[in-house]
Amino acid sequence: MKPFLKFAKPRIEKEGLVGQLGLVLLGICAVLVGLMAIFSLGAQKQSEIRSTRAYGKQICGVLATAAAVPLSNHDRETLEALVRNLAARQGLLYAAVSNSAGTILTEANRADFSDKVPVYSPISHGSRSQARMIQSDDQEIVSISAPVVFEGRQIGTAQVAVTRTGPVFEPQQFSRFIGVVAFVAFLMVGATYAYLRLVLRPLPKLIRELKRQIHDKSVRGIHCGGRGQLRELTDAWNDAVRVFHEKIDGVDQANSQLEIEKHVLEYEKSRVEAIIGFLPTGVLVTNSSGRIAMANRAAQNLLLKTDSQLLGQTLGAALGQEELDETLEDNRVIRTLELSLGGSAERVVKISITDLSTPGAGPVGSLVTLREITQQKMADRMTHEFVNHVAHEFRTPLASIRAYTEMLVDDQVDDESTRLEFYNTIAQETERLTGLIGNLLNISKMEAGSLMANRVPVKINKLISEIAGGLKAQAVAGGLAFHVDVPDPAPPMQLDKSLISVALVNLVGNALKYTPSGGTVDVSAKAEGSSFFIRVRDTGPGIKEEDLLHIFDKFYRSSNEDIRQRPGSGLGLALAQQIAFIHGGEITVTSTPGEGAEFCLTLPVTAAKQAAVEIGAEQ
Repeated sequence: MKPFLKFAKPRIEKEGLVGQLGLVLLGICAVLVGLMAIFSLGAQKQSEIRSTRAYGKQICGVLATAAAVPLSNHDRETLEALVRNLAARQGLLYAAVSNSAGTILTEANRADFSDKVPVYSPISHGSRSQARMIQSDDQEIVSISAPVVFEGRQIGTAQVAVTRTGPVFEPQQFSRFIGVVAFVAFLMVGATYAYLRLVLRPLPKLIRELKRQIHDKSVRGIHCGGRGQLRELTDAWNDAVRVFHEKIDGVDQANSQLEIEKHVLEYEKSRVEAIIGFLPTGVLVTNSSGRIAMANRAAQNLLLKTDSQLLGQTLGAALGQEELDETLEDNRVIRTLELSLGGSAERVVKISITDLSTPGAGPVGSLVTLREITQQKMADRMTHEFVNHVAHEFRTPLASIRAYTEMLVDDQVDDESTRLEFYNTIAQETERLTGLIGNLLNISKMEAGSLMANRVPVKINKLISEIAGGLKAQAVAGGLAFHVDVPDPAPPMQLDKSLISVALVNLVGNALKYTPSGGTVDVSAKAEGSSFFIRVRDTGPGIKEEDLLHIFDKFYRSSNEDIRQRPGSGLGLALAQQIAFIHGGEITVTSTPGEGAEFCLTLPVTAAKQAAVEIGAEQ
């Protein structure tokens, strides 16, 4: 058996499901043969019992009929002879006849069964025969009793005990029968197995193909033959694969379309982000939950925060004012507001909020624009201050001119010297008004772009000395030490003499005006390379760092109270810077608060030879 098992196991494994079905069918066949054998044995036994019982009833009936006359005549010898004759029959183990009182008159008994045969009590005339099974070690015995009737009257009881007279099937016949049944069963199993193997032969190939597809992570059709439902299964699989590939193709096309749309959207998004990123106006985009989703460079520079610091923040947190979120949430009408941002210098920002929405849906976010209006606010404030100051500047000389004129017109001044003094005062105040109006006109021309330099050959050292000489009286009146150091000779230059004079007067005049008594003002000039430098240094209060960024702005005046108390319009330095630009130069300033300031007017030395020739020709 061991070699067979060693051979059968790989064979079964090779056959797979078909081999397993064969084993199952073989087991079912063995079980059926066993059940059939058990059923046959049971049927044989039942048949033997029925046969034995019928045989016993027949013998007992014969005995009861034959014993009626001898029993009625009390012919004991005849009864005994009758019982002996019956006892000689095959299968009869016991025979007896008893009278109506139950006394046994005669009996024939085999010694080995005497203790197994029960004695029946008399039965009534109307009763049928009674049968009872008696179990034995090697055979089954049936005990039967029947009434003995003579002339319609029961006169006794006949009793017999019989066993089977012969087997229904002989052992050889039974073995042959079982063999035939087993042969037929195995034939049927073999035929069934052959049919199943024929039908299921493509199944291992189908399984291998499916495993290969799983390993390759691919889905494709299967062509492995087969019959019946296996063929239907492969056809259904192929139909499912075809539908699957059609769906996959549709999904691939949809994905390709989505990829194209995604690239287009990403391109458009990158374009929009690039455009927004380079906008000079700060732009913030918030999502539906009010969190910042995008911030351009202008917004980052304005809020002094990086992109990572702004993303995910609320508008109030980004601006440093948490209460703003609650204000905007409570009042959805607010869409434009102005806020002051903290920092080293106060900055004012104008915020505009626009809701972003999609068709058929509510707001999906907001577009927030930020525009710094600090300069505008300062300009407005300075314009207001300038108007007030100009009005004051106009009012003072006009009031003097009016007063002196009225006194002169009314002949209230008799002294000629006093009258002459009044005339001089009127002339000075008129000149002052004329200068102020001239500055305003020059500023207006500069803003309109119509202020042009009328360049002529100029001796710059002589021009500086003349301007310094004209301002020396102011220095003496203010108790200042005033020094002028200019080169002689100076390089020839082509300049607009009147404009340069205005610039120098403003620079030197400011130094003299803001330097306290006892201070010093130095004016120096020097040519270096292709540039000519004119420096005006004072020992005044100096300029604060935050003021240095704005001193050349129109109408700007320092927040220092000592400086603001001095008369001025805030136009002088702005005008001087524009004049320097017109000539291709610039004005720079360095200052330390409390130690004074130094202004440097840089002018280019151009066409030096030509200028020298022209100056020589003039001379």
